[in-house]
Parts: sequence; structure tokens; C-alpha cells
Amino acid sequence: MQSLGRTTNVGRLWYGLGFGIILRGSGLVNFGFSLFRRFSIREKAMVEVHGGFFNLFNRPRFNLPNRSVDVPRGGVINSLQPARRVQPGMRLMF
Repeated sequence: MQSLGRTTNVGRLWYGLGFGIILRGSGLVNFGFSLFRRFSIREKAMVEVHGGFFNLFNRPRFNLPNRSVDVPRGGVINSLQPARRVQPGMRLMF
């Protein structure tokens, strides 16, 4: 690998004058949903049960591509972000 000023020659590929991140990933579409219900136990006490759903429709969310261009798998997206998450909860208010 030889350096020619600000540009680097890596085999047949040339890179070095790009601004910031020049590789783009897929767009992010994420739907969140939440439900809650309050129950009265006594005159001044309540219980709230709630649930949060993140990535409700369970669409695949791809990570950014590999930024190394000097390897055979450069620019390839090979991993995903976590799938649907459910966050249950309960709160006692008095």
C-alpha cells in the first residue's frame, strides 16, 4: 500500500477524499406502541400496569455497512439490530 498525498492506493480501489461517512445504510423505520391501565385498590392507592413495544411490526433493522474497503467483504451489511422489544412494568401509587 502506498500513500499519494491524501489518497491511498489499496489494490484496485482508491479512497481518501470522501467527506465523513460515504457509505450509507438502509433507512430506519421504527414503530413504538404503549399501553397502560390503572386499577384502584383503595381510596388513595392505585396500581398501574403498562407495557411498551418497540419495533412493533418486527421489521429488520440493518446496521451500517463495513467501512473497510481494503478487504473482500468491504461495504457489506452483515448484522442486524435487536428485534422487537417488549418492556412490561407495574407501578404502585399511594
